[in-house]
Amino acid sequence: MTEQVHTLPQASALLGVSVKTLRKRVKVEADTAQAENRPPQAYLQDHKGGQRWVVTQALVETMQANVGSPMGSPLGSPVGTPQVVADLQAQLQATQQALELANLRADSHEQLATERAGRIYDLQQSLVALTSTVKALTETTTNKQRWWKRKPPNEITAST
Repeated sequence: MTEQVHTLPQASALLGVSVKTLRKRVKVEADTAQAENRPPQAYLQDHKGGQRWVVTQALVETMQANVGSPMGSPLGSPVGTPQVVADLQAQLQATQQALELANLRADSHEQLATERAGRIYDLQQSLVALTSTVKALTETTTNKQRWWKRKPPNEITAST
């Protein structure tokens, strides 16, 4: 007598989990059975030019008994135990504190960057002013006649 087998869509309807979730569990079962050298309760079966996963009735019954296990609840959603919820809340609180600290640091760095940008602007303006002053001074001194280049006063009156 052969044992009854179910296709993945049939077994997922019996178990109340998605086909994708069941396929993952079935692959784990097949790998575990191979590692333990026992006959698998889920295997690939030839079907219409290809292969499909089939699940034995014994595995379906085992999975129905373990519906409330940490592996998942119906439709593949995780079962929330009080400890898991408390751990997640602690992680959430730690993450919120880390985010608040990161925001404070970012604000501090932004303020520092703004102050430095203002200082840089002031220094640039000072540089422009000094550059223009130096340019003006060098131009005035080059046009000014020096004492050794001046004409004597009598030559000035004679030429006029």
